[in-house]
Amino acid sequence: MGWLQDSIDPKEEFPIDFLPLETLGEKHGDALSLFYRHALKERESGQRLPVPVSLDRPKEAFFRRILPILDGFDNIFKYAGTSNIQGDETLSNWLKTLETMYRRLLSTLEKEGLVAIESVGQKLDLSVHEVVQTREVPGVPENTIVEELVKGYRFGRRVLRDAKVIVAQKPSAD
Repeated sequence: MGWLQDSIDPKEEFPIDFLPLETLGEKHGDALSLFYRHALKERESGQRLPVPVSLDRPKEAFFRRILPILDGFDNIFKYAGTSNIQGDETLSNWLKTLETMYRRLLSTLEKEGLVAIESVGQKLDLSVHEVVQTREVPGVPENTIVEELVKGYRFGRRVLRDAKVIVAQKPSAD
């Protein structure tokens, strides 16, 4: 005889699994209640609805934890760009495979709401950019971002991390 005997009714042993969605939300805390009401509205409407802000907190925390991993990928690609790997076919193929995996990861995260902030070539926006350095660049308008040191990310309307950038400055009158 297994752990679940034939004489036990699963509805009695695990009653929460068989309750209607409406009653589940009423018996638990506020966030869970909000989640079940949201799920019920989605079920009734037959379409996906925007998630209430309080339900986004765990996802936002997850994205904050994954940012260093994305930074690691960015650093690998920056280093590979400065290295001479053209002659090494094996290393070049590994890098292409790694880039493909990285693009897939970013695509999946974008579908969940994580968006990279575009910086290079854009005008400086202090709400999403942190200026780390300025540089004189001929032919580039002042306050235009010329290099991105650390990529910035946003989740919905929230900025998870500012992009750390180098900005063009006005040439000195020397």
